[in-house]
Amino acid sequence: MFSKFFRKKTKIGLALGGGVARGIAHLGVLKAFEKHHIPIDYISGVSSGSLVGALYAAGLEVDYMIKILKKLKWFDFAGLRLDKKGFVSSAPMKSFIEKEVGDIKLKDLKIPFVSLATDVLTGHSVELIDPDLRLADVIAASTAFPGFFAPVKIKHQWLVDGGTSHIVAPSVLKRKNMDFVVAVNVIPKVMLDKLPANFVSIADRSLDLMFLRIAGFTKKSADLFLQPVTEYVGSFEIEKASFLVEMGEKCVEAHLDKIQKVLR
Repeated sequence: MFSKFFRKKTKIGLALGGGVARGIAHLGVLKAFEKHHIPIDYISGVSSGSLVGALYAAGLEVDYMIKILKKLKWFDFAGLRLDKKGFVSSAPMKSFIEKEVGDIKLKDLKIPFVSLATDVLTGHSVELIDPDLRLADVIAASTAFPGFFAPVKIKHQWLVDGGTSHIVAPSVLKRKNMDFVVAVNVIPKVMLDKLPANFVSIADRSLDLMFLRIAGFTKKSADLFLQPVTEYVGSFEIEKASFLVEMGEKCVEAHLDKIQKVLR
């Protein structure tokens, strides 16, 4: 009885991976966590997982996030603004973040959060964790897909999408002394029965295969590795948002016993 009373609280870390529109599945995961009163003590985010994780850590409600992300097109973030290198400016992404949560810093978040990006000069993975960093800059860096968005300069580093080095990052949460880390990889691990329709879809599928391989290297760092997207959804199929949310919820429900067991 006394050992139960004095038992240390289990700290839960949630690692949200990249996947462009497939990142909306993270909202289903968060919805299920809230439904079952599963606490989150730390969040790591990569690319679209960074966007979702940061907004949630800032205090936005899941249902509201579903509403606004359903309406978005990825080209809303691009606009027609090019920087001097010919890449699409990160300014629209920063404006979106500031509109939703204000010009806040990492230290202002309600849940501790770390975002991952990649130093385009060295190739090294970079953990964006300095409490004085602006959230808008952090998310712009982690979602700056190479060849499309311009690199984002933070301090002395030029940063691009974190998915180029880690598509999901559970290991960073282990280093933050989380007791149980749930990693969510939203890249679809499915086989196709026919060739994608066009060169964009073929390129998208090819990148997914590369990201799945990268995700495999990080799997051992997680206590629970979730892959909610069980049917093929392309990177830009944001019209499937409701389906993605549903898959995220169902995935947590299917593994609920494993999570609740560590909280008992």
